[in-house]
Amino acid sequence: MVIIHNFLEMDEIPWDAIKIVTGDIVYGGRVTDDLDRRCLMAILNCYMTPECLEKGYKFSDSGIYRIPDEFDLS
Repeated sequence: MVIIHNFLEMDEIPWDAIKIVTGDIVYGGRVTDDLDRRCLMAILNCYMTPECLEKGYKFSDSGIYRIPDEFDLS
């Protein structure tokens, strides 16, 4: 998580690098099937976007899955 924190401190967030670190390195040893890995990367592509840093961003249409209001993203 230190690596991702360091990425977020950069002037421009390297989204592709964050997805690779999360998908291939953090979960890489646990996901052994190639199709499962492709599924994981597809999910990360949907949810790890610049929009997720915007206040009030919701991961689902229902709003159940969202970043808490009191969480400071700055």
